[in-house]
Amino acid sequence: MGRLSNLARNRWRLWSGLRCSFCGRRSDSVGRLVAGASAHICDECITKCVAVLEQHGGFTPASQPGGRSR
Repeated sequence: MGRLSNLARNRWRLWSGLRCSFCGRRSDSVGRLVAGASAHICDECITKCVAVLEQHGGFTPASQPGGRSR
C-alpha cells in the first residue's frame, strides 16, 4: 500500500509541474493547458498565436481525413 501512495505522489508532482512550452507558465496559473506530442501550450499563447496568424493573412484550416475541411 505504501508503494501505491508513493506512485500517486509522484504522478501528482509530475502533473502539477506541467508548464506551457512557450511562456513557461505553470498549469495552475493558466485557464487551459493543451498537450501536444512533445510540448504544451496555454490558452493565452494560443490566443496570441491566432492573432499573429490573422495579422499575416490568416490561415487555412487543416484538412480532415477524407478530404473535408473543418
